[in-house]
Amino acid sequence: MNYTITCPYCFKKMKDDEVCFRSDKVNIGEYPDLPDGYDDAADFVDRCPPGDEKDRILRELSDWYFFAPTENDDYHDYDGINMSEAMGYFEYWKRFGTTTEAEFGNESVGIKPYMRRIIDPSVPAHKRFIKMQHPNGGVTAYIDDDDGMAAQIELTDGTICSNRVCKYCHNPLPEEFGKSPAKFITIIGTTGAGKTVYLTQLLNSITSYSAKVGLSAFINSSSVMDFISNNKVAAHTPLPNSTPSNTFQQPLVYQLKNSDKALAETVVLYDVAGELFSPQNKVLLKKFEPLLKQSDGFIILIKPSQFGAFLGDKDKPSTVIDSIHNSVSGRNKSDKPIAVCISQVDTQEVQTVLEQNEPALREQLIQDVIPLIDNQGFAKPQFNAADYNPIARNLYSFLMANDMELSKKLHDDYTWYNFFGFTSLGCEVELGENEDGEKYSYPAITPNPKRIEEPIFWLYYRFGFIDTNEKVYQPGDKEVRCPKCGGTDISEIPEEERIRKEKVGLFKSEQYYVDLRCNNPDCGYEWDSQAEMEDGA
Repeated sequence: MNYTITCPYCFKKMKDDEVCFRSDKVNIGEYPDLPDGYDDAADFVDRCPPGDEKDRILRELSDWYFFAPTENDDYHDYDGINMSEAMGYFEYWKRFGTTTEAEFGNESVGIKPYMRRIIDPSVPAHKRFIKMQHPNGGVTAYIDDDDGMAAQIELTDGTICSNRVCKYCHNPLPEEFGKSPAKFITIIGTTGAGKTVYLTQLLNSITSYSAKVGLSAFINSSSVMDFISNNKVAAHTPLPNSTPSNTFQQPLVYQLKNSDKALAETVVLYDVAGELFSPQNKVLLKKFEPLLKQSDGFIILIKPSQFGAFLGDKDKPSTVIDSIHNSVSGRNKSDKPIAVCISQVDTQEVQTVLEQNEPALREQLIQDVIPLIDNQGFAKPQFNAADYNPIARNLYSFLMANDMELSKKLHDDYTWYNFFGFTSLGCEVELGENEDGEKYSYPAITPNPKRIEEPIFWLYYRFGFIDTNEKVYQPGDKEVRCPKCGGTDISEIPEEERIRKEKVGLFKSEQYYVDLRCNNPDCGYEWDSQAEMEDGA
């Protein structure tokens, strides 16, 4: 079986039997001993007379140099390489200043992983170090896993190498990456919106969150575990620093399974600083455009103070929206879903404003997302639109009153967008000071996030991973009102629950289904939306 892999770094495509490997074999220390009378390896090569002994030592030297730590900028002069395609690891990261993989410090025998030799089974000069396999009478350098994906190579000394890397940029491919389709989601946070805290909290509980929509999630990427470890969010622990605007962070990869335990989808999250979208960073933004173009969806975090009702900052959220649209679609309307989120909704300032303007919304935003449970007690693979829609309507109303510019740009430039509100901490934050006099913030008690999973659930729905229990509210759609009381809190009646009713006319009776219900407890009217539309026409 051939799998097509899209690199989560450079986004070039390759077959699974075209990947390269980081060598598990590494030579450190001094190179092999030379016979007496020679100054170094070069002197030995020049002056040693030909013969079996020289050939043996040259082979040892060649082996030592090949597996010695090295910067994999390119493939040098090995045969069979298209140098225009061989970008190389460090060549790739030069665009972003440096590699963020260095931050994680995952190394063995004192060697950073990216300093290990990249082995390309398609290069003749590399093949002599690889033990060929003979499956089904054929000859290949690769060892397939149980699903038929090329997953390993074996060196001639028996060393197994299973750390796959992209054949073009040499960045690491997570275990099993490429077996299922990947969706790329870029998460952007405006200054102070708490994006790093949000990502840490989301990933730290992604298995339990995904279970709330009938999916099993599992993490097989070291970058996710390193990210969580390096950005701890806990009581009395300093909150992590924000993402530097000039660096490209390691992609954060996890996988989802459906109820049949079959591998369903791969999700790749990208952590991008909102400062990148400032007008003064146009040159830097160009370097990130390939990521924006390849993204299948976006989550934008906006801190409350950027809205007029909260004594707004000078920074406008619409700047980020504009920059994404210009990078992705130019003048065309983008059909990539974008979740616009107000963070930190539990702060006293936000709660006070919402209490004065949208009291129902204030209460809704600090409640947990409600899963839809089947008759076995498990969550259905559905987005709970009945729970979310009232929030979406109230948020749209609130933002129309406080940032009509943002709502207008979304309406004009994006086909699919929606609004969300959440808190990544759900507790008081206090100030502390370290031994150097530097101030920091920390959660006063154990954090208790609320609704942080809802934007990703909405993207799951938009991608077709899950269904929905009723039509999801879309801002800008014509408002549906109850024909009886005029209320807007309307829900769609599930297909299996729609009741056949009889409408008696002058000469005949007509049967029809009701499909909408007013949620006003003093009303509860049910009606056929199509019939109402026709009557209104």
